Amino acid sequence: MGLIYDSSESSALMSALKSNLTSSKEAVQQLKSGSQKVVSAVDGHQLSGAAYTAGKGLFSELIIPTITRTTNAIEQIEQELQKYQNADKIVASEGELNEDKLNQQIRVTQAMKRSVDETSSFIHAQTRSNSLASVLETLFNVQRHLDRISESFQQDIDRLQKQLRKLHNFNEQTHHLFSNSINELKLAMQGVLTLNNTTVNKDGSYSLPKGTDKSYFTEIKKTLKMK
Repeated sequence: MGLIYDSSESSALMSALKSNLTSSKEAVQQLKSGSQKVVSAVDGHQLSGAAYTAGKGLFSELIIPTITRTTNAIEQIEQELQKYQNADKIVASEGELNEDKLNQQIRVTQAMKRSVDETSSFIHAQTRSNSLASVLETLFNVQRHLDRISESFQQDIDRLQKQLRKLHNFNEQTHHLFSNSINELKLAMQGVLTLNNTTVNKDGSYSLPKGTDKSYFTEIKKTLKMK
């Protein structure tokens, strides 16, 4: 099955991505707002000694890595969405493009044009072998008519080939977008959800939700250090 582009489906995809980005930004903002309370507690010396150390650990081990990872993922999707929108603007006016159907239409139209051109060549040959003025005029009229039909077919072929190029260019510019960045955002949002359910104790220590694999946050820290 060949490539298929549908402007309504493409528009729905862009709307869904924008909505998801808005929700993700809101989640990050909530996380930032919540973390400010801990910042105030640490900077205001409400925490000291072991509590101070625990508060710092909460930031370095959970909050900062999660905010950073989520923000990076959102920014990457926003950049890729902009690239997608730019590519979509070029092809959206076509409405729907189907690679298989376009190729079939091109083949059929080319075959029809060849048939007309062959007939026109035959008529042209007849004009050379017939000297009767009345017959020649008729033959010339027929040939001119066939030439106009051939030209019309060529215009159709050019239009179809242009649509096919648009489809291929759109695919070339967009097929690699979103797959990695959306997966990254999903992983980052898992961290946000985990933090939302993390219990922060009065002494600054914290307890992750039951069953949480802490290596998730460890891997985030490793990734950020590499960058």
